[in-house]
Amino acid sequence: MRATSRKTGFTLPEVITSVAIFSMVILMVYSCWATVLRATESSSFAAENAQRERMAMKAIEEALDGASWYEARLEDPLELDTDIKFSRLKIISRVPPGFWGESALAKYPVRRIEFVTEPTDSDASQLVMLQRPLLTDMDSEQVHRTVLLPKVAEFNIEVQSARPKNPDQWEPVWGLTNSAPGGLPSRARVSLGAVEDFPRRKTFPVLASMASHPGEAPAIGNVTNLGGIAFGHRGFDS
Repeated sequence: MRATSRKTGFTLPEVITSVAIFSMVILMVYSCWATVLRATESSSFAAENAQRERMAMKAIEEALDGASWYEARLEDPLELDTDIKFSRLKIISRVPPGFWGESALAKYPVRRIEFVTEPTDSDASQLVMLQRPLLTDMDSEQVHRTVLLPKVAEFNIEVQSARPKNPDQWEPVWGLTNSAPGGLPSRARVSLGAVEDFPRRKTFPVLASMASHPGEAPAIGNVTNLGGIAFGHRGFDS
């Protein structure tokens, strides 16, 4: 009697089931890998933003720590304005050694510093610090520009006078108009962040140093005698 031979192999349903199980395993592995990758990117983004926020807050604090008050001033030492969403701060400050822009402005410790927001190509906003030497014109091209936060969702500054009528009274505008307070405030409250729901907040004092410009030169022709020397319209009389 002749034995019948059997052919070994997989049936079509078994092949389909195996492929389906293998596809599910691959999908699960890819899903886990994508989740880990997104978490890593989010962590890196959050850490980078946190570091930039700390550096931006430190720059504002150091600028306010060196606020310079001049007796014969032609402009307010601090000007604060706000629009619908962001604040704008301009201050005359004596910056500490190692401050931003040291390589370009090391010879000019007293500077006009502005903290402003600018629109970006991605319809967002960025926080920028502009610095000029005090003795240059506002229209001068000698401006050092630093992007503190490439993406900013909140930037608000409020200041408080030395003797507020209400301890909870903070001013969003300062030193710009006759109706706004002038001089220097005593404290500043700053809120900034790349994510609007999680801003970084800090309150610190405004430390001012008083300085004085040298007096004006005597008006030649108007001074008849100065230290025994007479002046004429074109200089010293012979």
